[in-house]
Amino acid sequence: DRPAILRHFDLAWQRERFAANDELPPVDSRWRHVVVNRLSQQQLAQRGIAATLLPLGFPTPVAGRRREMRAAMGLGEAEVLQLQPTRAIARKGLPDAIAFAEGLGAVLWITGPTEEGYEETLATLLRAAKGRVIRGWPDAAPEPPWTMDDAYAACDLVSFPSRWEGFGLPMIEAALHRKALVARTYPVAREFAEAGLRWIDIDGPDPVARAREALDPAARDSTAAWLDHNVGVATTRYSDAAARDRLEDLLASMRLGSP
Repeated sequence: DRPAILRHFDLAWQRERFAANDELPPVDSRWRHVVVNRLSQQQLAQRGIAATLLPLGFPTPVAGRRREMRAAMGLGEAEVLQLQPTRAIARKGLPDAIAFAEGLGAVLWITGPTEEGYEETLATLLRAAKGRVIRGWPDAAPEPPWTMDDAYAACDLVSFPSRWEGFGLPMIEAALHRKALVARTYPVAREFAEAGLRWIDIDGPDPVARAREALDPAARDSTAAWLDHNVGVATTRYSDAAARDRLEDLLASMRLGSP
């Protein structure tokens, strides 16, 4: 009987290994269910649970240390760095990210840890990789410590060939950092496309050629227009301010006042 917001980032049945779990979240008249994507909102509605859509909010990024970050990883300025800002697990599409980097002639950087029993699979992939793959963060520890702002500043493009995400932070982070994005159009990503975000579909026609074109200095103006467009969409739809406004509306509907 206490007011509460129940925030669902992922629902059990949306993951293959939990698909048989049909247990529903509890319901109380003083609770509000919140989801970060419309797909979850629809799936809960089909199960008799009303939920409020409240996408994630992102702060305005700060300038990262491109030169310092690349130097710490032993990268020359002319080398193309492809950032994969994810954990190493099966659904993140790492074989596709590695193959794409090989086709592009890029260095691939996977920032996150290996989890969910993916160690042996990843080791096999890395042994077979034809290009350089960087795992984790460089040993050099500056003050202040490295951040994702530094990682996005250091890279030339972002890969995100995930097959499932409850949201997908790199989709918005790449937009805010004005980086070309190569991604798979997983189910929730369609909502980003409907909002106006643009990326290179890794399953589309000749994505490597499209990425080369986006990185070509001769295409600077068209690439800048694409990246500026994405910044505008991300800032308008997925900013901290937009999320705060939605949260204030939700709290007002619960008669709890502003946070």
